[in-house]
Amino acid sequence: MVKNNDAMGWDLPTHKQQKLISAQCTAHKAVWETTGLNVEVGKLLFTAPDETQYFECKLTDEFSRQLQEFPVPAWAQQKVSKISLVDPFNTEQDHWVNGINLITLREAYNQLD
Repeated sequence: MVKNNDAMGWDLPTHKQQKLISAQCTAHKAVWETTGLNVEVGKLLFTAPDETQYFECKLTDEFSRQLQEFPVPAWAQQKVSKISLVDPFNTEQDHWVNGINLITLREAYNQLD
């Protein structure tokens, strides 16, 4: 999850999908450009009412899997203030930015291995 400099709550990395790029590649690009983390994009978990698709993403290196908080890369610092793994069951709806439905997020979290 990320906290953006202009928002109080948690958010998920997102990107507008381009016509020639798959939704999975768009998800990978969103995570990389927002966090600097390389992830393996898995199955589609859900599609939000605004048509944003959310995918299962797994960290690809052992070191990153051991962390809970991550440094914000220099290129993302203008927009992102914090990157962290957050258990959606230890948060409340008002901890998230508008548009993130915590119930749907929790249901998706339960689908993960």
